[in-house]
Amino acid sequence: MATIERMLISFTLSSALPDLIASGGGLAQRSAYVRAFDSGMLGTTPVAPPWTVDPEPSRYWASTVPSKDAAGAWEKQAPLKSPDTVTVDNTTPGVTLTAERYAHPGGASVAITATVDITLQPDDAVDLHARIATEHVVTDASGNEHSIKATLHWLLDAWEEELFGAARGRSHRDPDPTIVTTVVGTSAPFTTAQATRLLRSFCYPGQPPGWTAVIPSKSGKGNDSVRMAGARSRAIWSPARALSTKDRTSLECYHANQVRGALHANQLLAVVDSTPADVHVAPLPAQELARRSTINLRWLHGAANVKVYHSHFTRIAIDDSTLIPKLNALAATFSLNPPLPTPNPAVVE
Repeated sequence: MATIERMLISFTLSSALPDLIASGGGLAQRSAYVRAFDSGMLGTTPVAPPWTVDPEPSRYWASTVPSKDAAGAWEKQAPLKSPDTVTVDNTTPGVTLTAERYAHPGGASVAITATVDITLQPDDAVDLHARIATEHVVTDASGNEHSIKATLHWLLDAWEEELFGAARGRSHRDPDPTIVTTVVGTSAPFTTAQATRLLRSFCYPGQPPGWTAVIPSKSGKGNDSVRMAGARSRAIWSPARALSTKDRTSLECYHANQVRGALHANQLLAVVDSTPADVHVAPLPAQELARRSTINLRWLHGAANVKVYHSHFTRIAIDDSTLIPKLNALAATFSLNPPLPTPNPAVVE
């Protein structure tokens, strides 16, 4: 029987800091952002353009900020990244947990990736995915065990405090992380039907098929790809490419792109969600970040022919956020046209 040999499961959590934004603190003003970009420091904390310190191959930032300079990064609201990748202790043999941390103009984000390097029967892989996603698999210095969700919130609190201190104020964030799952390696071929069933079991246990959107397959080499988008989740499996060592590298790159796309879009959405309705009388830094976040979400959604990393997953996430009416209201305030289309509530299957 064909087995799963390698999986990547990433969890992202992003915040907006409306009090910090309103005061113009942190990276909320262009001058402070450019200074941190150029110096590699935010206060006493080292930070760097993310494309210079990414530990694995990814095209997300190169596609989104092709100029690779401070002006282009500010325009696209790209975060700066801690150069340190943190290893997170866990209780599961064959699984490595690593954490990455990002400082955004309007907040912060963290990502934890579980790299699963164990040979697993399909049903065992489903069970392990569920355990990593929901159970207490992280151990702290005192030997206490925590879920990845709780660990993400703890890491984000500590990272905000390190970056901004008491000035961070309240943290506006979703209670649940976004999960990105990619099957990277298998021992033998799986059919597209098998991959679809197993991805649904990984990412949407107990949910009826209509709760997920199946993204059309790519043409060419990835034409067997199964890609599913659900509530705060992205799932990818290309059965043919998971057999090839060379193609596994490209699958890991695609996974990394989706992780960065999730934390980038979610942080911009958090800024929009925390923006007051009377933004036109808000402090100038709040107006500017609301405008820049609105512009970038429109670009990521496909509203203009602008160089960014376009993804079906990101567009679905923006639609599913329920923030399209607010985005369109902000777009009208800032004279941005046309409005984004109201998403169809029906789910494509």
